[in-house]
Amino acid sequence: GVLLALRGLLDLFAGVLAGAPGAAGRRDDVFPPAVMTLAGLPVLYAGLAYVAGVLAGVAVLLGLVAALIGYGVQRRAADAAGADAEEDTIGAGILDAIWTIKAMGAENLVLRRAERAARQDALAARATVRPFAVAGQAESLIDRVTLILTVSLATVLCLNGLITLGQLVAGVLIAGAAVRAAYRGATGWAASRGAEAAAPSAMAMRLPPLPRLTGNLMVDRVTFEAPADGIRPVARLMFDRVRIEIKVGDTVLITGGDTQMQTAMLRLMAGLEAPGMGRVSADDYDLAAHAPDSIHRQIAYVPPMGDVLPGTLMENLTGFDAGRAADALGAARLTGLDVKAAGLREGFDTHLEGGAAGFPAGFRQHLAITRALAFKPKVLLLDHATENLDSQDLRVFSEVLERLKGRVTIVFASNQPGLRALAERQVDLDELQPAPEIGAGPDDDDADDAPMDQGGNEDDGGNGPRGSV
Repeated sequence: GVLLALRGLLDLFAGVLAGAPGAAGRRDDVFPPAVMTLAGLPVLYAGLAYVAGVLAGVAVLLGLVAALIGYGVQRRAADAAGADAEEDTIGAGILDAIWTIKAMGAENLVLRRAERAARQDALAARATVRPFAVAGQAESLIDRVTLILTVSLATVLCLNGLITLGQLVAGVLIAGAAVRAAYRGATGWAASRGAEAAAPSAMAMRLPPLPRLTGNLMVDRVTFEAPADGIRPVARLMFDRVRIEIKVGDTVLITGGDTQMQTAMLRLMAGLEAPGMGRVSADDYDLAAHAPDSIHRQIAYVPPMGDVLPGTLMENLTGFDAGRAADALGAARLTGLDVKAAGLREGFDTHLEGGAAGFPAGFRQHLAITRALAFKPKVLLLDHATENLDSQDLRVFSEVLERLKGRVTIVFASNQPGLRALAERQVDLDELQPAPEIGAGPDDDDADDAPMDQGGNEDDGGNGPRGSV
């Protein structure tokens, strides 16, 4: 009776903590429910050993089995919860950066990330269906087994005069309570540990913003494979351990390969595609480790055909950030978009319907280029972004690039001779060779095969972009 009273006091103390105003957080941090449950086990087992002797040994074994079952079940549940948290965090990130995703044409990348998270969530959930079903039956089964074994053993002991009838009853009650406490304590402990482990994972997915850049780019031993889709039945290996280095203020033309390869390289540099292996960095900051929205405000990628978002012309230029209106007007004057806006009924306040319908390809490209410049990026990536501009707009934009040379890192792919002539060096994707690992000796096969300069210029002094695979 004294031992049960002590156990009751522990339960009462836990209840007081649970009901105290503002104490829920302290109880979970300092006295988690699982800890309170497990704290009572020594009292119960000590009491059982005192009351029923050898009966305590059976209860200890049953308690260990129950604890192992409970821990295993709850760990599976924690894995599923972690997958759910990852999917929710990706969804929140998409909502946070929806404008950037649309403007930069990053929908496919985001969809692939969301699909991977959903697939992992489905696999984890399927793996937990059976444990959850078992969990509902495990406790009652453990109770029954405990009752049968303890009653049987206690009856034998009582008939042999080793314990009294009162000790038999007390031993059975205490043994049942001890085994249930072991099961519930183990499940609670596993749940709390799983929640703590999932919290850092969720926080890790909320990536920090990219620090202010100067404009260096490095593609370091990157392998990238374009996945199979409705057009291509099998995956295509685009790059295999390639290395390209671009310095601040360089103006670099991407040549060779095909249009798909050129687009893939520019999107890798923009952080819009994730390499299968290797690292893409800006000023030595790994793009994969920073928030996409912060990347795309400093590394501007202009796709072959920019999108028009529902809203005014000014909102399309500012990304719905009224505080950037002055920068947007400056960029519009720079590219000549202000002249086109003046011809509209409401100027920059003219409402544009989203999508491609009703807008010439040249206007969409003009808008996308101006939008990118409005954010004053340190790196400008142009993916055949001027192919549909008329001769006047192309001349104006070529002058803009001339003014930006040396101040902004410019990497572009283009079929237009006038624009290609602006490049200070070239990176030919067809000439990229396997990059040797850092520290590889001169006898390394890859090092022997790697060209010294991918820039195509003899006077680069070895400082041009390098490619290796």
